[in-house]
Amino acid sequence: MGNWNSGSVALEVFSYVDNVPTNISGALINIVGRKVARVEEYTGLSIGTTAILPKYQDVILYFTLADVYKAINDRGADVASIKLGDFQTSKTTNSTASELMKSYKQEAEDMMNDELGYDSKSEQVFN
Repeated sequence: MGNWNSGSVALEVFSYVDNVPTNISGALINIVGRKVARVEEYTGLSIGTTAILPKYQDVILYFTLADVYKAINDRGADVASIKLGDFQTSKTTNSTASELMKSYKQEAEDMMNDELGYDSKSEQVFN
């Protein structure tokens, strides 16, 4: 797996969420940028958005997915189908989007702890 840029993360989001609402997809690059900044803040490293190393890609992707599902939930958007690993379902409801948001955020935080050696639970500034 090679380096990604913010557009690569955005494209990967589209493979997880079918028919991302346009009011969210238009802001996707900005969401990715904020998630890169979050991981940079946590790690104290400069990651950037043009050459994201493989070790940071899943963490950034999962934090981005959590924000996308939060936006879907907040806006009450109706998404045709969603995918989490091998699990796939159709017609996302607000409660499903909320659960997926929590799941992806937890997975990203666990990756920060386990793979990047940072205890994200001790940092309460970022939600």
